[in-house]
Amino acid sequence: MRRPTHPRRYPRHPLDEDLRVSRRRLGRPRRNRRRRRIPLLVWLLAILTVEVVAVGLKDPRFNLARIEVQGVEVLTEEQVVRRSGLRPGKNLFQIRLKEARQRLLEVPAVADVTLHRRLPNRVLVRVHERQAMACVAAKNALFTIDATGIAFRKDAKPPRGLPLVTGLETKPLQLGGRIDAERARELREFVEAAAEYPQRGVPRISIDQNGNLCFNSAELGYQVRLGPAVQLKEKLALLAALERSLPDIRDRCQYIDLSCLEAPAWKPKKVALATNDHAGESRPVAPSGETLHGRGGFAQD
Repeated sequence: MRRPTHPRRYPRHPLDEDLRVSRRRLGRPRRNRRRRRIPLLVWLLAILTVEVVAVGLKDPRFNLARIEVQGVEVLTEEQVVRRSGLRPGKNLFQIRLKEARQRLLEVPAVADVTLHRRLPNRVLVRVHERQAMACVAAKNALFTIDATGIAFRKDAKPPRGLPLVTGLETKPLQLGGRIDAERARELREFVEAAAEYPQRGVPRISIDQNGNLCFNSAELGYQVRLGPAVQLKEKLALLAALERSLPDIRDRCQYIDLSCLEAPAWKPKKVALATNDHAGESRPVAPSGETLHGRGGFAQD
């Protein structure tokens, strides 16, 4: 006869059941004590927090006494404090820093700003101003714009060290306003590309309604027509190569047209007329080493 594979079960003794019940009963009070301790600690911490806040709101040592401003160049510290709405004497914990930040962000010259409480009685204001990219001649005035095209400063005359942009005089501009996004992108790309050639000085940039660029500067001495704002780095590199190959181009050239990289062109300055004393006639005089049809291997207009 086959034996069963499952283990044989014996009846439980009544004492074993009583031991299990007693163990459960002994363990319950411990758990209950732990559960009672946790809410008690929470209540104590809550009461302590309320007391600290109440003391902080009433203690004059926490009244705002000083406002520190960092990162301003276009604005003054007084302007920042006035526009923020912060007033000395108010309790530090009652000041609404979010509202003060929102008021400062409405200032055209402010790109971003952060405010921090510094115990016991200070507020630190860190201002990130817009960085000037160019001065734009609009219909109504001159404005300094940043890389995104936002006008954040009104100028009586072009600031030193900034390129002057013309060709946008058809529309008025206001502080906090923005020029056309495409024109701003073209200007930004040109300024970034021209930064590699600081020896040319601060350029005067002209941009037409089709986005064609040309520039000039006192150091350069002639006009450079770049055409559409594409391949600007390549066009300026070609201009540098032409200047190296023609060291006297400043005295000879009226403008260089780099609209097409494959076919650059240039126009010489007006040719002087010399008088033939023997025949009483005038004849054109070409500069030494240059024909009237241009030189240097690129076309003459």
